[in-house]
Amino acid sequence: MRHDDVMVGRALGYSLGALRKLGTSPLYPLPVDRHAAPDYCRSPEAYASWLRSVSLANSWRGCDRLCNSAPHLQQMHRQNADRI
Repeated sequence: MRHDDVMVGRALGYSLGALRKLGTSPLYPLPVDRHAAPDYCRSPEAYASWLRSVSLANSWRGCDRLCNSAPHLQQMHRQNADRI
């Protein structure tokens, strides 16, 4: 699962959402804080390049990849996130 960005994005989104609803926060550093987020989170330019590279030949997989980048982007440092 750790090598599939869709599964990691889903797990991160579900976990953070559950913690938020419970009124608490993560006990351990998030992927962005550990520099373990996908490479496309490095900068807005890297994200734009990654978006252009996502194949939609298999629309289910392509759309899954696009949608599941959101949890990583939500953790991106504010200075970079504002530029996307």
